[in-house]
Formats: sequence, structure tokens, C-alpha cells
Amino acid sequence: MLDGNPRLNLASFVTTWMEPECDKLIMSSINKNYVDMDEYPVTTELQNRCVNMIAHLFNAPLGETETAVGVGTVGSSEAIMLAGLAFKRKWQNKRKAEGKPFDKPNIVTGESLMWKTPTHGRLMELSAMDSPLRRRGMRLDLENHLKLGPQQFVETRDHIFLSCRFSLHLWAEVFSRLSPRQAPFITWAELLSWCRFRSPSATPTLKKLVAQVLIYHLWRQRNSALHNNTHLLQAETFRLIDRDVCWEKFARYFEVELKEVKLSEGYYVMDPEKAVEMVDENTICVAAILGSTLNGEFEDVKLLNDLLVIKNKETGWDTPIHVDAASGGFIAPFLYPELEWDFRLPLVKSINVSGHKYGLVYAGIGWVVWRNKEDLPEELIFHINYLGADQPTFTLNFSKGSSQVIAQYYQLIRLGHEGYRNVMENCRENMVVLREGLEKTGRFNIVSKDEGVPLVAFSLKDSSSHTEFEISDMLRRYGWIVPAYTMPPNAQHITVLRVVIREDFSRTLAERLVIDIEKVMRELDELPSRIIHKISLGEEKSEVNGDNLMVTVKKSDMEKQREVINGWKKFVSDRKKTNGIC
Repeated sequence: MLDGNPRLNLASFVTTWMEPECDKLIMSSINKNYVDMDEYPVTTELQNRCVNMIAHLFNAPLGETETAVGVGTVGSSEAIMLAGLAFKRKWQNKRKAEGKPFDKPNIVTGESLMWKTPTHGRLMELSAMDSPLRRRGMRLDLENHLKLGPQQFVETRDHIFLSCRFSLHLWAEVFSRLSPRQAPFITWAELLSWCRFRSPSATPTLKKLVAQVLIYHLWRQRNSALHNNTHLLQAETFRLIDRDVCWEKFARYFEVELKEVKLSEGYYVMDPEKAVEMVDENTICVAAILGSTLNGEFEDVKLLNDLLVIKNKETGWDTPIHVDAASGGFIAPFLYPELEWDFRLPLVKSINVSGHKYGLVYAGIGWVVWRNKEDLPEELIFHINYLGADQPTFTLNFSKGSSQVIAQYYQLIRLGHEGYRNVMENCRENMVVLREGLEKTGRFNIVSKDEGVPLVAFSLKDSSSHTEFEISDMLRRYGWIVPAYTMPPNAQHITVLRVVIREDFSRTLAERLVIDIEKVMRELDELPSRIIHKISLGEEKSEVNGDNLMVTVKKSDMEKQREVINGWKKFVSDRKKTNGIC
């Protein structure tokens, strides 16, 4: 009851509404174990049918009687790891047959997909020293005193990373997944002890990885708040942590180097030319994204394929492509059928897609399909027979519910190709309504593209008085959950708000959101923060010296503080004069 309204949660790509009939179907099958294929053979058949339909949707080169190769997963995270593992094993087998080294595989991908592992580990190591670290080349001065009003708070390692309200919330999210009974850490020693021991839900390696990523994001948020006056919501920060852990888990567990293509201002997707330049003989695949989480833009998979074909011919390599179509896989075939990004391109060997995003199913279902059987090494498929029959399986999970698989089949049959196209076209039309409404206000720049995932990413034209983070915070008073975030490091000075258009986001809601945003802007214009901000900018004053020349004199900290106080007093006094209520 105290959570936000899922329908007004415009931060999430995940489906928040299904038909009542499907809700009943999910509840009637929630007690079935998906992996027990001998007892629930119909569920297994429904999964195989879903894989076949999705493979045909992605133009897999299948014969009339040929069965598609793929599997249902818990989500895109598992699907990506399965695809990456298949690429690694196939590359290793080829290198072994050629008598070449096979111990340094790498993946080339865009920067928006993950963060560097060494950064997280190094920051964790420096934090453990609990000392001023600026002299070590990082702006990590843990003895800094933050002046907040009349009091002073000593900024310590344990406070930042363990006990402040922001960090406590993030640790609570981690504990709910890995250690449900874990109490909050009081000392750094307790954190290290927690990382060393296995729990029923997590290995020590996973705990260390999560701790490193969480500390990295806490420190990044601290610096953004202190130096840039920008703030991420706790939910948005945890989403970034969750994403980072997914890719770093693959890199660490399967010992694959991640090579990232840097993004730049105005170009927030992977540059195919730069990606191909980074490919070498140890590259197991290039991972492209169909639908950036930053602005919804599709990466140019066709150009990437053409450039790789040329490089493969020149070098004799056989570098393939994996397409992460988590968001765009159920959009492009219906809105942009002529766009070549799937198995029509010869180097695309596997594709993952989220059924719980634009596949229109509740959270907990993803899919990965391969071009043909040769692209999934046989040694990765396990055959289990202790449940009553031979059961081939290729997953990282074992027991899981059947309800999401059944719900996906229901949606595919219930809507069909025409139904999905109607839903996606409606999402795109509502996106246009929202975008045009924001443009009419004259206060925002639209960052998202026309072609891509139906979302609207926008930023303030003038952020000198207020920021996108303030707008995000104020919109919560009206029930809206609209995330604000900074772009990747090379464009980190740009902050955007993002609204994801899902099936249950109607034209009426789009018009209502624009009205509420206009209200928020008017309220922000009247807030005292604008006055204080203007005063705080005045660091200099002009005086006339004995020669009648204007000389600029630097104001002292005390003078600036008095001006802020006087400005605040004047604002409060003016408000009292205009307010007729005692």
C-alpha cells in the first residue's frame, strides 16, 4: 500500500498490466515447477512453441519442419550470460583445434551496457584503507567536512558507505536478495566478514562483487551531490547496481574481458566503426543493443554486420554478433519491419529479448534464441533424468515457476502479429503526444529519437535555477515516478528525465503528465532555492578605489553566508506579508 502506483511508474520498462483473464491463468499455474517436464509436459510444449514463434519473428533461417533453438529464462540477465557462455565455448573450441591460445577472450560492447570491473575493485580497496586518498590520485578525501547550516558533519567512510539513509536503503535491497536476515552493518569489519562467508542465496564471490559495485555507486552519487548538485533516486541507483552486477558476473564468472566503446555527447549508442576497430582475434562476439536505456535509440546492427564481414575477410577471423534486444525485440518487428537487425544479417548468431518488457508479461520471463543448432555447443546442454525422464536443459537456474511461460504463450496467441502491432503503434502515438506537449512548453530539449523504443527523454533548456532532479522529486507529489539521471562519463554534464511509454500509458495520462510538469515548473520558479542559488553565485563584488577605478574584490565566506541568510529572511518576510492566514 505504501509503494508507488505501478501504472504511474514511468521509470520501468517492465509490464505492469495484463488482462484479468491472464491474471487468473497465472494464479492457476503458479504452483507448477517449470523444470519438471515429465509431470508438466504441456508447459514444456508451450515453452517450445514460444521459442519457435519468437525465432520466426526474428527471421531465423528455419525449415518448415525444423525446430528453433532457444530457451526461456528468468530475464535478460540470464539470457545474456547463456549467450555469452555459448560464444566463449565455441571460440575456445575453435582456438584449441587451431592450436592457438584460448585463455584471453573478450567481448566488445557499448559503454551504456556495463562499467569497468577494475574501477569497482580499486575503489573498494582504497575505501578499506580509511584514510585521505586524494594523494593517491583519486578525489576520495574521507576527512572532508561538509558544512550544512549551522552544524558540521564529519564525512567518514562508515557513514557514507554503511550508515547514511541513502546507503542503508541500498543495502536493504541487497539483503532482501542475498541475505534476508542480515542486520545493517555498523563497522567496516562487519561488511568484510559478510563478504567472506557463503549464505544460502549467495557465494562469497557474488557478495564481494555486489559490495564493490554498491560502494562505487555510493561514491559516485556522493560526488555528484557534492560537486554537481545532482541527485539520483534510490530506486534508480539500485537499477544501475543491478545492471552492473549482471555484466560483471558474466565477466568474472566466465573470465571474459569487457572492451567498451566510449559514448560521446549527442551520440549515446555504440559507434559500429569504433567497435570493429577494437575487435581482435580473441573477441568472442560484439554485443549490440536494440534499444538503449538512455534514450531508446537502436544501434546500427546492419552497419556493424557489414563492417565485421569486411574485417573477417581481411583477417580470416569469424567474429559474430549478439543482439541484446531486451527492450526493442518486441518493437522493431512490428513498427520497423524493414529494419535489418536480426537473423537476416549473417553474423547475428543469437538474440535475447525480455518477455516481461514489451513482450507484455509480468516480471520474470526472458528469452534467448540462436540462429541454428551449430551456434549452441552441445557440451553446454545438460541432460537430467532424476525427475522421471531425460530432460535437456541449458539454464543457470533450475526450479522456477511455470506461470510466466504460460502467460507469454497466452499473449502471443491472444494478440497475434496484428495485436502486437496495434499495441506498439499505440505506444508510439502516445509517445508523440507527450513529446509534442513537452516541446510546446518551450522549456525542454528532447534527447530521445523518433525511431526506437517508445520513450521520451528530455532535459531542461535552462538549468541555472533548477535541475531535472528537482523536477523528478516534485513529480512524486502528484504520484508520478519519473527518473532523472546523468549521461555516461563522456557526457556526464548532461542530465535527462525519461518517461517510458508502456501499454497501459494512455493518451489521457500523457496529457495529464504534461499538465503536472507545467505545474511543477511554476512551483519551482517560486521556490526559495532559486533565490538562494542566485545569491550563492555572487562570489565577487565591485568597489571604487582611490584612483576612481572599479576593482573586483573576492567576497569572503562569511559575506556570502550573510547574503544567503538575509536573502532567506527577506523571502520569508515577503511571504508573511502576502499571506492573509495567521
